[in-house]
This record gives sequence, C-alpha cells and structure tokens, in this order.
Amino acid sequence: MTQRSFDTRDYLLAAGATAVFALFGHWIRDELAVLGAIVCGLTLGVALCARARSLRLACLLLFSIALVIATAEAVLLAMEDSPTRYGSHYRGYYDRVSELGYRPNPSASILASKYRSDGSLIYEARYTIDARQQRETPWWGARRAGGTVLFFGGSFAFGEGLQDDETLPYAFSASTGFAYRVRNFGFHGYGPHQALRALEIGLDADIEGPVPFAVYYLIPPHIDRAAGEASWDLHGPEYQLNERGEVVFVGHFTEHWNWPANALRASALYRRTAALRAQPERYKVALTRKILEGVRNLVGERHGAELIVLCWDVWEGHAETTEALKNALRDGGFEVLLASEVLLASEVLGELGDGSFTIPDDGHPTAEANRRIGRALAERIGSR
Repeated sequence: MTQRSFDTRDYLLAAGATAVFALFGHWIRDELAVLGAIVCGLTLGVALCARARSLRLACLLLFSIALVIATAEAVLLAMEDSPTRYGSHYRGYYDRVSELGYRPNPSASILASKYRSDGSLIYEARYTIDARQQRETPWWGARRAGGTVLFFGGSFAFGEGLQDDETLPYAFSASTGFAYRVRNFGFHGYGPHQALRALEIGLDADIEGPVPFAVYYLIPPHIDRAAGEASWDLHGPEYQLNERGEVVFVGHFTEHWNWPANALRASALYRRTAALRAQPERYKVALTRKILEGVRNLVGERHGAELIVLCWDVWEGHAETTEALKNALRDGGFEVLLASEVLLASEVLGELGDGSFTIPDDGHPTAEANRRIGRALAERIGSR
C-alpha cells in the first residue's frame, strides 16, 4: 500500500493537538505537567496523521504514558493546593548559580507578601538585601561594639514575613543595647549544609573585630534539607558521612542545572514518592549533628567563637524528630537554647499557636517571639 506524505491539514491537526495540551499544561502551572502535556499533544498529533501503522502505534503508546503522567501530576497538584499564596516577590529574587545552591540578589529591596485563598493579607514585609547578599540588620550602636554575632539558619533566622527590625538578629542586638553587631547568613529554605558551606568558602572572611558567638537556628525539617530532600534546593551543597562517621563535602545535589531534571525534582509526583527515596531518619539526624559540629569547629578555629544552637522545639507534628534532634545535640555537647523554654513559660502571651508567637496561617515566628528569644540569647551571652 502506498503511504501518502503529510499535507497542510495534517500539520495543522498536529499543531492544534500540541497547542491544546500545552495550554492545559500552562494552566496547571507545573513543569512536569507542562512537559507531559506537550508530549501528549505531539504524539497524539503524529498518531492522528501518521499512515504507517508502526509509527501510529508507537505514538499512541507514548501518548498514553504521557497522558497518565500529566493527569497524575495535575490531580496530585490539585490535592496539594495550598490555602495560601505568595505575592510575586520570588520572581527574580534569587541568584541560582551559587556554592550555596541559591542566594538573594545583592543590594535589593524586596516587598514580600502572602495571602489567604480569599485574598486577605497574611503579611507584607520589606526585605533589604545588602551587597554581601545577606539580609541587612539595622544597627544603632556606637562605633565600638562588643563584636559581631553570626546567625545561621533558614527562613526563621532570615525573618520571613517580618520587617528588617523585627528579625531575631535585630531583636538580639537591640536586647544588648546594640553592643553587638550581627550578620544574618540565614535565608529561605536553607539548612545546616548551607551554614557549613558558607564558612568553608569564607563568606565570613570580611568580618572585622571579634566574633564571640555564632547562633544556628535549628528547626526539625532541617534534617531533610541537609540530606538533599528539599525540592527547591536542587543545587545545594551535599555532605555525606563516610565509613568513619565523618562529614565530607561531595559536591552538590545536582551538579548541573537542566530543565528536565529540575522539573522532575519540583513535581508533585516526586514529592508524593519522596518517602520511598528518603534516607532513614537516624542517618539524617546524625548527618545534621555532624554538619553542625563542622560549623562549631570552623567558627571556633577561625574566630574563637562559641556556637549556640537555638532549637525551635515547638513544631507541631514533629515530636519524634524534635526529640531525636535534642538527644543528638546533647550527645554532641552543644550549647542549646530551646524555644519552648522561652516561649511556653510565658503566662502573659498564652500558648503557642494563638498568634502571639507564630504568624497566623503561616507558622513563622512573630516579632514578639523574636523579641523574647532575642532577650534570652542576650542574657545567655551576657552571663559569660
């Protein structure tokens, strides 16, 4: 039988099928779903137009596979639909080529916002990023300060949802009468691996004067981030434990940025099956402890500084992980300040979760929580 070639109608049919599925993928707003939808359109278009039986069957098979993937991704994404949404501030906010995986762009002023599903505002705050690509902390002290205290961690240390003068580093400095300058190395989504790598590559090298203390703000999900299980931290620094139980830097979670791999890591399917690929919790806790030991050793060797681990141990739903972390910190000889000791002891503000200590419908610490923890840190340091 003679096979006729493609004509204009065939090209239009294939292009139409591709466009329909591409629009479907764009509406879903998920990279893996978009990729699956485009493949659906292309394969369906070719299958409809192809005259060769083998080509038609192959395209129909690919279409079926892509349709299942795209549909599953869309359904899982709908199930994950958050009752809150962020404003547009995350677009163009990050420098994605960094030893730390990602960093904020330097010398920037970001107006951040978050909304409930009904459009009401959860928070609106301005983040000032200095030339070092770190959050700027106002300082009103005299020329001669008692030194600089370093703060490491993720969004809790950074002060997500808060103004520059409401973050924990600011609250601590203010509680000392601005006797100490502070440097805020924290950023959204960071874990202990970013803190260790920042020190290893010398991001603290420009600090003048004494550095008596460093603070790491630890929350339970940091054990997952340290193990490379955060979908947003595709290029973060990777550390592993060797056969002797020592932590070693082995590169980055993904050595090269490429769109298909990133789309997979950021997909709802990937997140739903993450438990099947996750490292055992015991390993992740041990890895986190060893990374923090590396941070403690470096700030001690380089600055003679002591490391205080501030542990947010009031994270609902992470009781077992929190207890394992506290045991690991105790076994490692860390100096620890527990948020529960500071916040839940208060009879004035009531229990955690009433809006006094965490931002409603968000979960990050409020300015009041930071003021209380900042005072407790100042008292701990002032007692030395």
